[in-house]
Amino acid sequence: AEAVPPGKGAMAAILGLKREAVDQICERDGGEVVAANYNCPTQVVISGIREAVERVADACKEFGARKAVFLPVSAPFHCPLLQDAEDRLSRDLDEATFSELQFPVIDNASASVNLTADDAKTALKRQVTSPVRWEDSVIKAAKAGVDTFIEVGPGKVLSGLVSRIVDGARTFQVGDLDGLERALESLTVGKMG
Repeated sequence: AEAVPPGKGAMAAILGLKREAVDQICERDGGEVVAANYNCPTQVVISGIREAVERVADACKEFGARKAVFLPVSAPFHCPLLQDAEDRLSRDLDEATFSELQFPVIDNASASVNLTADDAKTALKRQVTSPVRWEDSVIKAAKAGVDTFIEVGPGKVLSGLVSRIVDGARTFQVGDLDGLERALESLTVGKMG
């Protein structure tokens, strides 16, 4: 809220248009709007100054997008407008002590594998203004042999995206204790069978 006052920025999901087309439309508009989330092959979220996001959303629809859905968010996340927030978070993270990672982590800003505490710290800083490369991250995990994905938290949005990215992926949604028990039971039965 300090980086971008409420109402100044916006985000919109562009449905039915490939990422390359969305990127080109954003660039042609002059740079006030960027791709903020590469969710799946035909879903890209854009972020930036509200008026520019509205213009780019309309241009995407003219170019063939099925629709543009404005997101009910408090700020234009994952875009350069949040540089002040990234700088502030970076200072805080620099003061924090990170333990070495116990397993590899694919970061959402680069879709690369982080193996060290320093890699993780750098990725956390970068994710504030960088686009979320969800599709690329899921593909990276699948190529590494991951075939089961567990979404933790409310809703099933990420599970649905995974299913559209990786054919045959098993997904589980864990938003409460019942969801956790169902996932554990399914995973245990899967190992036995």
